[in-house]
Amino acid sequence: MMNICFKKQHRKTFFKQIIYANSLQICWMCEADKSISVMNYAYNGPDATWKQTMYCSSPCFAHSSLLDLHGFTLRNVFPDLLHCFFLGTGRDIIGSSMKLLIRYGFFEGNNIPAKLKDASKRFRFWREQNHVTTSLKKFSKYTAGIDKAKKYPEARCKGAAI
Repeated sequence: MMNICFKKQHRKTFFKQIIYANSLQICWMCEADKSISVMNYAYNGPDATWKQTMYCSSPCFAHSSLLDLHGFTLRNVFPDLLHCFFLGTGRDIIGSSMKLLIRYGFFEGNNIPAKLKDASKRFRFWREQNHVTTSLKKFSKYTAGIDKAKKYPEARCKGAAI
């Protein structure tokens, strides 16, 4: 599986070659974008124009020698799902879920640290019962993403821990 890494400055690393994404383009597999044109990603009907551009053009700024390999196509490239989940929705889902579970009393305790301790205990029990290892050993305000007065917290842990 190939890794596709998205950077904040709208740069992409693809086959270890730096490319610069169009600021409107949102997908590395097609030409869908955020404009008001016919390529707008929000239109998802069966005749959406962007669907016809799937895997048609390489997102590489420079030509990649992998594209010259016999039998290799853009369909052979997959995003690293753990990184996509972690850098995408995963942190938001976990952080917001932890905040709601704490707020609505799912975990035992009279204050947030006590509730996080109970969450850690339950998580440890679940890991042991299911023979799961993870780098995340316990929850804290920092790892749960609730250490700051943010309306939408983001979890801080490795993608594999999510």
